[in-house]
Amino acid sequence: MNRAEFNKFLKSIGEAELRAELVMLYSKVSAVKEHYTMELGDEKARKKVYDKTKKDLSNLYYIRGIARKRPRIQKVKSLLKTMEKNAVFTHETVDLYLFVTELSLEYLSKRSRTTQAVYNQCIESYRKASSLISQYDYQDDFLVRCKSCCKKSSKFYSLSGEISDLFEACYPGL
Repeated sequence: MNRAEFNKFLKSIGEAELRAELVMLYSKVSAVKEHYTMELGDEKARKKVYDKTKKDLSNLYYIRGIARKRPRIQKVKSLLKTMEKNAVFTHETVDLYLFVTELSLEYLSKRSRTTQAVYNQCIESYRKASSLISQYDYQDDFLVRCKSCCKKSSKFYSLSGEISDLFEACYPGL
């Protein structure tokens, strides 16, 4: 069914049928439920979704507390993209990107050998977080975490220059 047919269908049904259809979709389709939880839910409901997402992200790097041989970077990207699309507030998206950066840095410190994809994900997550921080003036809210990421990245030659440059761009003069 294309968009025109769908719009025609919506115009043909009454308001009561439309409400019933929405209730049915909410109960049967998890994506619809998540969308309305994010849009209409309170802080507690959104926090629950973000906590579950953080747990899922951790599971893509670790199995029962032990670092995976290869983290599931493609699934990390997919999960971040989905959450960014559904996010109501930008600071929640920044929090997720910084969480992935911290998770990547922690993973890299535990594993002596790893793939380039982990380094790339770490840099990309920090880049997106710092870009959103600069764009929406969240410098004060995330200074401690960004500084911590910059300090932790100094242990890795391939990360330290890039992350410190991004930190300097986001927090000039620090």
